Amino acid sequence: MDHRVISRLPTMGVGRTDDQSQAVSPLELFYDLVYIFAVGQLSHHLLTHLDWKGAAETGILLVGIFAVWAFTSWAGSLLDTSRLPVRAFVIGTLFLGLLMNTTIDDAFGDRGGLFVGIYLACQVSRSIFVVFAGVDSIMQDHFFRMLGWTVITAPFWIIGALVEGPPRLILWGIAALVDVIATLLSHPGIRRRTETRNYEFAGEYLLERCRLFFLIALGETVLTSAGVFTQEPLTPIRLVALLVAITGTAAIWWSYFVRSEEEALDVLEETDDEAKIGRNAIYAIAVMLAGLVLAAVGDELSIAHPDGEPSLAASIMLFGGPALYVLAQAVFQKRTTGRAISSRPIALVAFAAGGVASLWLPTLLAASLATAIMIGVAAHDSVIEAREKAAR
Repeated sequence: MDHRVISRLPTMGVGRTDDQSQAVSPLELFYDLVYIFAVGQLSHHLLTHLDWKGAAETGILLVGIFAVWAFTSWAGSLLDTSRLPVRAFVIGTLFLGLLMNTTIDDAFGDRGGLFVGIYLACQVSRSIFVVFAGVDSIMQDHFFRMLGWTVITAPFWIIGALVEGPPRLILWGIAALVDVIATLLSHPGIRRRTETRNYEFAGEYLLERCRLFFLIALGETVLTSAGVFTQEPLTPIRLVALLVAITGTAAIWWSYFVRSEEEALDVLEETDDEAKIGRNAIYAIAVMLAGLVLAAVGDELSIAHPDGEPSLAASIMLFGGPALYVLAQAVFQKRTTGRAISSRPIALVAFAAGGVASLWLPTLLAASLATAIMIGVAAHDSVIEAREKAAR
C-alpha cells in the first residue's frame, strides 16, 4: 500500500503531540516490570539446557521477547499514554507479555504454540494500533511495513510450532534471523525506507526506557543470585561466591550509569537524528541483555558449585557474559559519540585471556577473575569522570 494512502486512513487521534511531556509514565514502567520475570526465565532455561542447542534456543527466545518489549517501547514514544485507548493497549500487551514469558522454559516443548501465538498477536496488534493511532506519516508508514515483515516471518513461526525437535529450532531460527535483519534495515519496503534525519523524535525518552529496562534486568540478576544462595547450604565459600556475584553486577551497573549514559545524552542534544541514536540504544540493550543472561547463569554456577571443576560452559558464561556487555557498550559509544573508550578493547582482551585461563581454575576463582576485570572497567570510568570534572 502506498504511504500516501496509509496517511489518509482514519485514526483514533491518540498520538503524542510535540508539546506533551516525553517523560516515561508510571504505566510504561509498570509494563517494563513484566520483564523481570522474562530475564529470570531465560537464564533458567539456559542453565538447565547448558549446551549449544540450549544456547540457540535461548537466543531465539530472547529475540522474540525483546522484540515485543522494544517495539512496544518505540510505540510508546509516539502515543499519548494519558488516553484510555493507549492505556488499554499497553495493559493488554502487558498481560500478553507476561503470559508469553511463562512459556519460555517449555517453548521448545509443549507450549511452543502458545509462545508463537502470543508473540504474533503482540507484533500484529501493536503495528495495527499505531497505524490507526494518529501518529505522523513517517512512523505510520514504518509500522505498516513492520506489519508486512511480521506477515513474512509468521509462517516460519507457526509451522515451527507445529513440529518438534530440530525442525522447530531451524524454522524459528530462520524467523528470528529475518526479524533481526529487518530491524537492522529499518523494515524496508518496496522503494521505501524510514528516513529520520531532521525528524522530531523523543530520543531522550527512548534512552530513558532503555536505561530503566537495563536497571530492571540488573535487578533480576541480583534476585537470581540471591535465590540460588537461599536454596543451597550456607557455607563460607558460598557466601564469598555470592559477594563476588553481587560485586560483578554492581560493577556492570557502575560502568553503565556513571559515565557512558551521560555522554549519550550530551550527543543527543546536538544531533539531527535522535531516532538513529534511539535505534542504536535498543540494539545495544539487546546485546547487553544477552550478556546479562549469560552472566546470571555464570553467577548461579559459581554460587551453587563454588569449588566446582573447571568447565568450558562455566567459562563462557562467566567471561562471555560481561564481554558481550562491554562489546555492546563500546560499539554504542563509538556509533553515538564517534569516540572509543580505551578501557573497553583492553577489557575484551582481558576477558578472552581470562576465559582461557579459567579452564584450569575452580569456578569461584574464575568468577573472581571475571569480576576483577569488570571492576577495572568501572574504576577506569570513575577516573576519567573525575578528570573531566576537574578540567571544567
